Amino acid sequence: MLAITLFYLVIAWLLVLSGDDWAWGGDIGQARLENHFDEYNGRYFGNIIEMIITRSIFARLLIYSFVNTGIVFLIREILDRKVAYVYCFLLILLLSVSFYSQTYGWLAGFANYNTSTFLFLLIIYFVQKNRNSFFYVGAFLFYLC
Repeated sequence: MLAITLFYLVIAWLLVLSGDDWAWGGDIGQARLENHFDEYNGRYFGNIIEMIITRSIFARLLIYSFVNTGIVFLIREILDRKVAYVYCFLLILLLSVSFYSQTYGWLAGFANYNTSTFLFLLIIYFVQKNRNSFFYVGAFLFYLC
């Protein structure tokens, strides 16, 4: 897991702001926040994460490596630890270049898609581990709505 975390730390360090990352990291992003993202895309969590990671390299390193390593960890846990971490990691690396670049190579894509993938896998993990718990089932149903 340490090697996977280090891999994602390096990727986060090397990522260059592109496209609308510049808007979120500047005055446009601040104006959208002050307007409560009114009539924008409805991705409040992703928008706030995008603003944080485009303004702070430390936050980018921490959030990017934690979320992406967490995705690998949760995939393995959901599979009842029957698959090694390295295989879960390699499965992600086998994504098509266009898909990988939109989710791991672009901060806006990461903020909107990888963070929600992490949260979705976390809910699946909790539901799987606590099948008789109404709280987690309720949280899962709330997420789907």
